Amino acid sequence: MRWRAAASPSSVTSCWCLWQDAADLQAPPGALESRRLAVECHLLLVDLESALAALDDMHASILEYSGGAPAAGAVGDSLRWCEVTQLMILLAMEPPAAQLKTAHTQLLESLGKPDSRHRGGHIGEALHLLLQSLVLAARRRHLPALYALEGDLRPLLDECQRHLLARLVRQMETLEPARR
Repeated sequence: MRWRAAASPSSVTSCWCLWQDAADLQAPPGALESRRLAVECHLLLVDLESALAALDDMHASILEYSGGAPAAGAVGDSLRWCEVTQLMILLAMEPPAAQLKTAHTQLLESLGKPDSRHRGGHIGEALHLLLQSLVLAARRRHLPALYALEGDLRPLLDECQRHLLARLVRQMETLEPARR
């Protein structure tokens, strides 16, 4: 899906419905790509809450399919994409801690502590460290760190995630003058 393409909201909504229906008809792991495209449609509509809800469903499907075993291959790639995208949305939305789902709290906590260790093989250690730094920089609203991390993270993210990262940096830039 091209992020720069001009598409009407009604055509994006129609695409989302089609991808969601396709995901519901397919068995994992084939449904994962359809779910991913449905999430991207929500993001094109700048509907972060719906995108996060769709990602939650996708995450649950992946965990159910893998049976709790370490995810590898295409399933591991989907799990990584899902968790990184969830993180980017959560950082951009900044929901109050009381409104976070348990899974979101766990994701943020796993990356929000400077001393947390890398667990799981679906997110490589380098990406884990960069995401950990991103969470800390976003929480502290440290713009120079965010700029540096954006440059380091861009090659490791897909177009959708780069778009979310750029949105996060822009949000922090607009908040910074207000704090002075």
